[in-house]
Amino acid sequence: MSDESAKPTEVTPNRTDTEERKPEDSSPADKLLRLPEETQAWLERSEKFVKLAAENLRYGSWAKRFVTIGGVAFVALNPISAGKAAEFIRVRELPKWCVNAFWMGMGGVAIGAVGAAIVTLPKRTLEPVPERQAIKGLRSFEQKDAEIFKRLERQRDVQDCLDALDTKDLRLFLLMGESGVGKSSLLQAGLMPNLGQVKLAGVYVKLGDRDPIELIRKALEVGEAETFVAMLRMAVEKTGKPIVLILDQFEQFFVQFQEAERSRFIGALKQWYESDVPVKILIGIRGDLSDRLIEIQKALGYSVRPSQVHRLEKFAPEQATEVLRVIAETEKWSFNEAFVQEMARDELAGLDGKVAPVEVQVLAQMVSREPSEENRRFDKVAFQRLGGVDGLLGRSLQRSLDAIPGKSERERALEVLLALTDLERNARSGMFSIAQLQGMTEKVHGSPSEVAAAVGWLSESRLITPGDGDGAVAYELAHERLIPALRKVANQELSEANKANLLLDRRVNEWLGSGKSRRYLFSLKELRLLRQQRGFLTWGAQRGQKQELLRRSWKGASWTYGSSAAPLMLLLIFGGWSYTPPGQIQRTRWNLVVLGNIGALPSGTNPSSKDLRTALNLGHC
Repeated sequence: MSDESAKPTEVTPNRTDTEERKPEDSSPADKLLRLPEETQAWLERSEKFVKLAAENLRYGSWAKRFVTIGGVAFVALNPISAGKAAEFIRVRELPKWCVNAFWMGMGGVAIGAVGAAIVTLPKRTLEPVPERQAIKGLRSFEQKDAEIFKRLERQRDVQDCLDALDTKDLRLFLLMGESGVGKSSLLQAGLMPNLGQVKLAGVYVKLGDRDPIELIRKALEVGEAETFVAMLRMAVEKTGKPIVLILDQFEQFFVQFQEAERSRFIGALKQWYESDVPVKILIGIRGDLSDRLIEIQKALGYSVRPSQVHRLEKFAPEQATEVLRVIAETEKWSFNEAFVQEMARDELAGLDGKVAPVEVQVLAQMVSREPSEENRRFDKVAFQRLGGVDGLLGRSLQRSLDAIPGKSERERALEVLLALTDLERNARSGMFSIAQLQGMTEKVHGSPSEVAAAVGWLSESRLITPGDGDGAVAYELAHERLIPALRKVANQELSEANKANLLLDRRVNEWLGSGKSRRYLFSLKELRLLRQQRGFLTWGAQRGQKQELLRRSWKGASWTYGSSAAPLMLLLIFGGWSYTPPGQIQRTRWNLVVLGNIGALPSGTNPSSKDLRTALNLGHC
């Protein structure tokens, strides 16, 4: 035996648990176990690629078709792949002209793709929607629309509000109504221009996410004052008559501010209520949030009397018909009264038999946007062409978004709309400038120029409304009635990554708001979506809460599905074990014991079914 062979075999020290295990150190068994997963993942990626290529070739633009053809050709026909294929058919070397033809073909495809994009790319601006006298869509009527508003079936409501405000001892007045019933239009185009009839001056303030006292100070056009009451006195002296301070969209005060933040303005209201300053306050608020006013009532120490409240109702079908008649007259459209009455009664009216003014406006706006003049009329034939009036808001929103070129641009526009929406409360989230929206990188993705372009498109489409936001133009959602339609369209249009982020943001707020209730944990389907898009999730300031919610959801899903599957797993394990050599030996032993128990019965006895069951039980003990 040689010296070399006599040397002891060198033993590699065992790795400690703290050492990382390199991928190449995996055993063949580990690789074999991973093989089905890797194969499945490869097949899924291949299937997605093939489907994407087929979809682009069949439905895509010419630019997408050129790019798809070029990509597939580059992968399949490049010199390396072609050389391998030539070797397979026993061709030693490709002709030189093949390589030249390949690169010339790639150049032709690239030129074709650029040319198709130039020819088919639409302009990046929308044509401005023409201003119409009686059609506002989702926007409110303003003071400049006072004359046409007189004809839109709200004069009785205006007079009722004027009569109440003319009462000498009235200090506080409430205007309530559902979202979309026209409260803002009544206050701006109906009440404000007519306050002179009762010798009052009006100051209109729309609340949002900014400090109410600062908004009121700016609307009153007065300088700094020590107290809220002093500021009101300065405004009265300036106008020379008592003032009605109209605070519209007052629900935003409760939506945008926490209880501690609300205390300052409520304290200012208490000072006003206890003073003798000749200022009346009119509060416009959504009916479903009017109960929040109890917080102010308790602080001021007053109780609301019936004479202090006016509820704005929806239109009766006859009123809706008359409004549509006025719109048809101003637009010089054909008007079939019998058809419109039937449509208002059977299709526009809700379960309460009444018609929301916003539905009337959206219907008229949809008709006004029809490219064919034959469809711009109120009759049965035209509405059959339009597909009826179901889902007016959804179709109007979808139509406005379809006018935006490019899928990524539409996604930016949807993200801006969602950033302006509080989906948890079904309310506007406030007014934001373009700079503020560009800073919301967790909600609005894309470059600053893309966000600015999206805001421009939405503003021109009247889906968002511009206003004053601390010296800069700010934007808010045009109307809360858009929110249900926005949810539906967002689920269809947004990418999977955006859907995952939207789901994560909404659910973590619901989970935290419910005191971390189990009912708001993610389902297994939702967890799969979040796991697939984990590389695109935006965590933001709630990173810890989001991760905790995901951990608890996975733990809950594991426990639920694990406990459900445990009996099946035990059955499968036992069934598989019984066919292994030890299992077969054990089954044979059981059978022998059973036969022995049966043989122990007295001779000549025919064992009954009960005796057999007893023997089997003894054998399996």
